[in-house]
Amino acid sequence: MQGALLLRRDGAEKLYQIGASAGGAAGNLFASAAEFRRDDAYCTAKIAMLRAMQDNPQLALDGEAAAILLEFADTLGQVDFAEQTKTLQLLTAQLHERCTQLQCEQKAARRTTAILSLCASGAVLVILI
Repeated sequence: MQGALLLRRDGAEKLYQIGASAGGAAGNLFASAAEFRRDDAYCTAKIAMLRAMQDNPQLALDGEAAAILLEFADTLGQVDFAEQTKTLQLLTAQLHERCTQLQCEQKAARRTTAILSLCASGAVLVILI
C-alpha cells in the first residue's frame, strides 16, 4: 500500500515538474504546488494546488478556471497513466474553451466601454452648448 502511494506521489511530482517547465505565471503555479507537496508529506495534490493558487494571485483565475485546475489536481495520482493523459487532454480543452469565453467577454466589455464613452462625450457636448 505504501509503495502504491509513493508511486502515485512520484507520478504527481513528475506532472508538476512538467507544468513548472512551462515557465511564466502558470509555471510558477505548478512549481509552488510541487514545493507545498515536498514540504508536507500529508499535503494532497488538491490542497497543494489550492495553496499555490492563493500564493499566485497574479494569475487572476476566475472561479471556473480555478475549479478546472482543482479538478485536475484532485485526479493526480488517482488513476493510471492512460487515464491521467485523457484527463489532462479534457482539462486542457476545458481551459482553452474558458479562455475563448473570457476573450469574447472582454471584447464585449470593450465595445460597451467605447459606447459609454461616446455617450458621455455627447452628453458633455450637449451640456456645453
